[in-house]
Amino acid sequence: MRLLLSAIACHPHWGSEGYFGWAAVNALAVKHDLTVLTHSGSIGDIERASAKDPILRKVRFIGVGQNVSWHPNRMLARLQSWHQYASWCHQAHKMAAKLVASEEYDLGHHVTYSTWRQVSPLANLEIPWVLGPVGGGESFPAAFHGALSSQSRLFETLREFHSWLSVRSAKLRESIQSAAFVLASTPETMELVRSMGALPERVALAPAAFIHTDRIKLFKSDQPKERGPHLRIFAGGILEGRKGVFLALRALEVLANRGIIFEFTFAGYGPELSHLKKQATRLSLGPSRVSFRDSLPLDEYRQTLQNSDVYLLPSLRESGGLTLGEAMLAGCVPVVVKAGGPGLLVTHECGYAFEPQSPDHVVGQIAKALEELASDAKHWSRLSANAVTRAEAMLSQRRYLESVENAYRACAKI
Repeated sequence: MRLLLSAIACHPHWGSEGYFGWAAVNALAVKHDLTVLTHSGSIGDIERASAKDPILRKVRFIGVGQNVSWHPNRMLARLQSWHQYASWCHQAHKMAAKLVASEEYDLGHHVTYSTWRQVSPLANLEIPWVLGPVGGGESFPAAFHGALSSQSRLFETLREFHSWLSVRSAKLRESIQSAAFVLASTPETMELVRSMGALPERVALAPAAFIHTDRIKLFKSDQPKERGPHLRIFAGGILEGRKGVFLALRALEVLANRGIIFEFTFAGYGPELSHLKKQATRLSLGPSRVSFRDSLPLDEYRQTLQNSDVYLLPSLRESGGLTLGEAMLAGCVPVVVKAGGPGLLVTHECGYAFEPQSPDHVVGQIAKALEELASDAKHWSRLSANAVTRAEAMLSQRRYLESVENAYRACAKI
């Protein structure tokens, strides 16, 4: 089929949404003829990477939008990004309308950003289109607001207000209703888009993201992993309040007080970094126990995962979790909160996923889980092996393509 894709985030060297946009284009290009609307700032790197691949050389990338200077404050930059994305969508819609008027396309597909809160550039064109997978229907648990830093508490309050307004936006509801099919990455998002008028039979659950086959081979632990003499714990990503690292630190304080030896490394950056460093100091978790590092180069990141025993990130609002999946492929036992994407990926057969009842409850459950993993090597080994199997099955390219192709077939019948 001839497809018109909207993928503002699509980059051969980035993580998160940029990685998923690029991986989706790579996967879909094998079978389909693609025209991709993306951000102008990525075109140079895309062209250099595409020149090395005969399949990608057939893909037509069209850059939209201009680079902007981001505010040095990560939280304000995040708010700024909402406005910039809306502006990009407006420009991309004009480009998409010109393309559809002058060329023939079978379908449109909105790939990134994977959020329901913005009118897609592909809405209300003269072609059927697929939205997603999209997430973001998850809400930050009210019981945890008091445990956030003041900056994160303000951000979550603004997000909730934005969600309240978005649900009531006539243009946004019309956009979602105009989609021939919606792929939702979490049950919360699935129910939300249905409440906004998407027909139940035209909405389905799909993986928030997938890990390309080559990348699975890169991270997968083929041999049974051995646990170290003490727990080596890892987490990574953007340090925002919603990631729940403050809960992880409190649980690690409990372990330290019980005399359990461990090392916890967080690789990443974000608006909560200074706050969490202060919290670690206040909890007497010095550099020998807790360290914060910048994002790691790929080889060092892969090696760090392979040398780690546990992936600990009790995120309280999360649609996907690319790093979580890669850690599981490397044999790390996941310890998460049962919310959004991680709650779907992690089962009791491969790790721990706790209900977000209260901060004290989650802290206690994390501490109990880590103590079990530290004291029972056989239990850790079984979970580690199952984590590899689970991640490979749930985050495969094949599973993603099955979901997307089912949506495409449903569109053809409308």
